[in-house]
Amino acid sequence: MITFPDLNSMSGTDFLIRLKRFAKLAKKADTTGKTLTWHQDQVAISLGFRCWSLFHKHFATITQREANALLVRALECAELGTFLDRYRARSAEKGEEFDATAR
Repeated sequence: MITFPDLNSMSGTDFLIRLKRFAKLAKKADTTGKTLTWHQDQVAISLGFRCWSLFHKHFATITQREANALLVRALECAELGTFLDRYRARSAEKGEEFDATAR
């Protein structure tokens, strides 16, 4: 399990994994039958990108400062922010450690 004691120490890899998981859960809950790609695109759009593939391409080359800005933007999205914070809370509850140097 990937954990982080607070959102500021979440690595870029963990952030991307959480965004993917959010899209997968949104697809699972979707009664209209939209594809996973559509849900991933919606996540990317909420972060200011045209689609998931452009977001993913950009994310591979961003600086830590840009990653932090994306995290702040994600936290400002109502459902996505709640989702990310819920994982942080679960990790903190379990007292699990996270290597913040991983990217």
